[in-house]
Amino acid sequence: MSEHIDELTLNDFLHRELSPERDASVHAHLAACPHCTRSYDAEARLSERLREEARASELEFPAGIAARVRAAAERETRSAWIDSIARLFRPAVGLPTAAVIVLALVLGVSSLRPHGAPTIAASYYIDDHAALSTSSLPFSQTAAVPATLEANANGQGLKETAATAILKRVIAAE
Repeated sequence: MSEHIDELTLNDFLHRELSPERDASVHAHLAACPHCTRSYDAEARLSERLREEARASELEFPAGIAARVRAAAERETRSAWIDSIARLFRPAVGLPTAAVIVLALVLGVSSLRPHGAPTIAASYYIDDHAALSTSSLPFSQTAAVPATLEANANGQGLKETAATAILKRVIAAE
């Protein structure tokens, strides 16, 4: 650079606001030009005096005001949270929500109960059970055969099942 650096560029260099290329060229020029170096030093002293004056005249924020601001912010935060919960219980929102919850509970509980499942009395299993006969061998000739199996064995039942076929073979073998 053959010309001297203007004050704005020196100020930007001082505050590191120049592009890397421009910063490098200003740095090289300051190393070679005593006039610009003096201008740079004057700018640096002025910036430092301004910082010192700002620090000295800086006022402390009153503690009472800071405490009131913090308390107001906390109240605002709490009330916003409480308001959001209260909004859920307003009739326009709360009533339909409650209706949906009740409906879900009713449908959920009713779906747990079996519908249309046949009920069979316990006496069905006990009345004609072969194990209750006086004979010690359930498939002997003298053993009592449940009425339902006997009906199937004699061809009176609806359809022959594997159990009735086995029962016929056992009876025929004795």
